Formats: sequence, structure tokens, C-alpha cells
Amino acid sequence: MKTKIIAIIGGISFATLFYDQRLGLNCLLLSIFFILILFQNVKRIQEKWSILWSGIGMLLSAAAVTLHGSNMAVAFYFFSSFLFIGCVAQSQVSSYLAFFNGVYTTVFGSFHGVFYPDEKTPQESGENRDYSQLARISLIPLGLSVIFIFVYYQINPIFSNWVDAIDLGVIDYLWFFTAILGSWITANISRTATIKEWVEKDLSTENSLKPSTSISNRLSSIKNEIQTGTVSLIALNVLLVVFLISEFVFVSNIQEYPASVLSDAVHAGVYASIASIVLAIVLILIFFRGDLNFVEKNTTLKNLSYLWIGLNVLLTLSVLFKTYIYIDQYGLSLKRIGVLMYLSLCVIGLFTTYLKISRKLNFVYLLRRNATIGFTSLLLFSFINWSSVVTKYNIENEFIDYHQFSNLLPQNAAELQQYDLLPEVNEFRRSRYISEFDLAEYQDRNWQEYNGVAASINAQNNKDDQ
Repeated sequence: MKTKIIAIIGGISFATLFYDQRLGLNCLLLSIFFILILFQNVKRIQEKWSILWSGIGMLLSAAAVTLHGSNMAVAFYFFSSFLFIGCVAQSQVSSYLAFFNGVYTTVFGSFHGVFYPDEKTPQESGENRDYSQLARISLIPLGLSVIFIFVYYQINPIFSNWVDAIDLGVIDYLWFFTAILGSWITANISRTATIKEWVEKDLSTENSLKPSTSISNRLSSIKNEIQTGTVSLIALNVLLVVFLISEFVFVSNIQEYPASVLSDAVHAGVYASIASIVLAIVLILIFFRGDLNFVEKNTTLKNLSYLWIGLNVLLTLSVLFKTYIYIDQYGLSLKRIGVLMYLSLCVIGLFTTYLKISRKLNFVYLLRRNATIGFTSLLLFSFINWSSVVTKYNIENEFIDYHQFSNLLPQNAAELQQYDLLPEVNEFRRSRYISEFDLAEYQDRNWQEYNGVAASINAQNNKDDQ
């Protein structure tokens, strides 16, 4: 009965918050509702950091949707919601598996007992019987009533007039559909579930490598691997040093190159860093995949690997500096911010690869750690209104690009309003046969749709009126 009441409340709340409404404050309110529902399944929350971490992440992403509502914020809101639900279902699994458990719970939670009959509790079995009886006592009488209404409608003209007087147009069927969808989601997440086979496999997989029992019989083969890896990394380190010297020469004379050359150098640098870092991680995983980690004579290979990781960090910093120069000379854009985000994650990935070698960890460790760090980093990035940052920076530094400003709407509407550039942007949109951005329509929002950008515009208008 408790689950039914929660499902009904969830359905009404979901329809009230989201039916015919834009995303805004409703996302934050729904997140709080999810937390209240799911925390009833959690015991000793202080010992389960993954639940706290994912719950805070969901609230931050919901707050980002409320503040500016960028596409990145909306995407991470859904992602972090699934992650939080999955962490409540099983707090010890890897973050990527928690996400899949969250999706599974949200979509199939009520059918978990069908997929895994051995996990069905007596309470759930009783609730299933209640649902079946509820269907019988509601659908059968309803069907019989409809049949007899049709029969009586044909017999008695007075009764038919009464039926015709009933105005079914006041019923909003889409609202009911939204409420049913909300009830379905609420009922599912109120009984968290996991994909049993995946969870068991993940929980049984450790981060640390262990020497095999036959390591003594494989010493000659391992020594050959060490020799191959050492020669390969010496060659790769020498090659990367030569390349970094050329990078230093280029950066030293960077002011002499035209924009096209600088742009190509930045883009090529990003692609080169991608290739170099991926190759570094793959080769390190190959060389340090097993028993080689436990041989005493692997010190040279380890040091060469550390050196290669350090040189790749220098390569990343070189690309970072070229990107900074490019932004300083030609303005900021979302793609250039994306490059900065990527370079930051590259440095983190190289550091975790260093930990993998020094602490004798495996590929699963890299996957788990980088997935968690990557999600957290991108979540924090999504909290920032980058469209506003780009627009304000470019306006103040006189990099006026109406095409860019138009593409960044509506998240940069407050800045365009502040600098009185919205008319020029709309003129540009008309010249390209794009519908104008209606500021009044964007500001016209219900309480469920509260948005920080719209509120900022309202505050500016009120200040101007005074």
C-alpha cells in the first residue's frame, strides 16, 4: 500500500511539474522528491560515499538546469539522476555500472521480480496480487459500464441527452498520460533493482594485479617483453623529445604566424595529443598487463614509462598554451572551452596511468577511476553557463560575432540584453531566415519553469524602468 501511495503522489507531482512546462525549477524539485523516496532504502548513509556523491551530483546538475538550462546541463541532469538511482540500488559497484542499474531500475524496476523470481520478497508477491485484483475491480466494472451506457443511450432519449451534456473536452488526456508516466517511474525507483550478473562480476573484480602461479616458469618470456618494451619506449621518448623541441621553437615565434596556421596548429595539437595519450595508455596496459609488474628487473621499463607520461604532460601543456594564445588573439568559443576541458582530463588520465604502474593496478582500475573523475569533472563544468562566459568575454574584448551569439541563445540572452546587442543579433537571424529570438516569450515562465537567465533579464528590465 505504501508503494501505491508513493506512486500516486509521484504521478501527480510529475504531471504538475512537467506537463506542458519547460525545464527549470521543476528538475530541482523532482530531484529532491527522488532523494526523499530513495533515502528510505538507505541505511547508514555516512558509510556510503557513492550515494552522497551521486546525490550531490544530481542536485548540482538540477541546479544548473534551473540556473541556465544549457544542453550540457540537461544531459548531465538525466545522466546523474540515473547514476544516483543506481548507486542507491548498489553503492559498491563501479560508477558506469551504477548508471546502467539506474536505467534498469527506472524502466524495469516493477518487473524485477519477473526477471529474478528468486529475489522476489513475500511483500512484493503480495503487492503483485493486489495489482492484479486492482485491475480486475477497476477495468471489468468500467468496461461493463461503458457497454451498458451505450445500450441505454440507444433506448432512452432523455438519458442520451444527459450523456451528450457531459463535456469530455475538459479532460486533458495528455496530463493523465504524464501522470501515469510519473507514477510508473516513481513506483519503479521506490523499489531499486540491479542487473544481478553484472553486479556480481563487478564486485568480484579487484583493482590490483596479482602474480600468476606460473611466474617462475615464464621468466624468460617476461624478460623478452621487458627488452621489447624498453627499446620501444626509448625510441618513443626520443621521438617525443624531438617533437617537443619543435613545439618550443614554434611557440617561441608564435606571434609571427597568421591565424590560419595557428588554428591548424591548435587543432593538430589536439589530435596529436589524443593519439599520443591513447597510444601511451594502450602500450602501458600491454607492457604492464600481468606478471611483468612483479619482476625485479622492470625498473628501467617503469622509469621509461614514467618519462613518457611526463613528456605527454608537456605535450598537453604545449597545446594548452597554443589554445590560450589563440583565444587571446581571436576570441573564445564553446569548442575552445571543450579543448581546455579535454586537456584537463588528459592530464588526469596520465596521472591515473602513473598510479596504475606504481601501484600494480589493472585496466579495471583505470576504467573505474577515470569514469568517476570524468563524470565529476564534466558535471562541475556543466554547472557553469559557458554561453554567458563566451559572450561576455568576446563582447568585452571586442570579438563581435553575431552568428556565434545567435547560436548561443538563449543562455546568453542576459548578456546580449545588458550590452544592447539583441536587436543586432535578431537582425542577423532575419537575414539568415531564422526566426527571431522572442525575449518576452522566453521571460514568460511559470513557477515550474523558473530559470536564472530569465530572472536576470527581468531584474535588468526592472532596474532600467526605475
